[in-house]
Amino acid sequence: MREIVKQGQQKTTKPEEIDLVQRHWLTKVWSGQPERLSLAIRALEAAQKERDEVEATVVQTFVFNDLPTMRDSFVMVRGAYDKPGEKVERSTPAFLP
Repeated sequence: MREIVKQGQQKTTKPEEIDLVQRHWLTKVWSGQPERLSLAIRALEAAQKERDEVEATVVQTFVFNDLPTMRDSFVMVRGAYDKPGEKVERSTPAFLP
């Protein structure tokens, strides 16, 4: 926020930066806020705090994306996980219809 304000009005042209400054002024600086606005701001801040507390209790799991191309697969030499043997292709096992 400080960096945006330090840039000055002429250099702050991005709509999201202007919106950020306006929201800050309306919620934190403006002393002539109507009562309805200040009540709405307090309710919003309370709801955001409650949401953040709930999100902090949710367990997050890292999900991997698939690779753009399939990786080669090999039958590993028995007892050696780092020595690939015969290359295999993906398919349905022959004993299934």
